[in-house]
Formats: sequence, structure tokens, C-alpha cells
Amino acid sequence: MGRPRKPTSKHLADGTLHVTRHASRMREPKFDGQPVKPKGMSLEAQRHWDEVVPSLEEKGVAKGIDASALRAMCEAWAEYQTALRMMPKTLEDKAHIAVCGRRPRRGDHPSRSTWTRIWIPNS
Repeated sequence: MGRPRKPTSKHLADGTLHVTRHASRMREPKFDGQPVKPKGMSLEAQRHWDEVVPSLEEKGVAKGIDASALRAMCEAWAEYQTALRMMPKTLEDKAHIAVCGRRPRRGDHPSRSTWTRIWIPNS
């Protein structure tokens, strides 16, 4: 199996799109516009949008049709950041984390050789 073909947007960005060689690509649908930041996003999601989306627009990767997917990505990032900020208060103060391991046996899947155990002592 050969290497997958280079996307048309990458050819355009690199200046390597040739009409004779890439004639079949001229019929591909063209998406225009820039993604507009949706209203109602959390502050953390808005910060992430302002950080990531302009660089995607510059490279020609993000288009107007991608706004909802970009919003979902930014909201997921905001939830992840919130979870990271909460974790020291909940886990590190109360829980003990141990990485346990055993010698792999013949035929074992590599994931069976190590595991993480988290336990919270009774207080």
C-alpha cells in the first residue's frame, strides 16, 4: 500500500498544486470563510479559541464550517483544565498512588505487566 496522497489544502499552502497533474482535485468542494467564535463559551474555552484558531486560520486549515467542531474542542479543553485544577485538592491530599508490577508471563499482553493502584485511606 502506498503513501496517502497529500491534501489539496497542503498543495495550495506549499504552492505545489499543478492544474495538469492535479486536474481531478479541481472538482473537490471548496469551503470558505473563517470560523466565528460562538457565543456562550466558557472563559477558559474562549482563551483556548483565541490561542489556537487564529494559527489554524493562517494555515488555511480552519474554515467557517469547522466552527462547531472547534467549539467542542475548546470546551473539552476547558473541562480538562478545570479537572487538572481540581485534582490536587481531591487526589494528592487524600489518596496514595502506587505503580505495581509483575514479571510478564509467556503469552501476556504488555499491558498486563504494570498497573496503577489508587486508594483513599479511611479518615
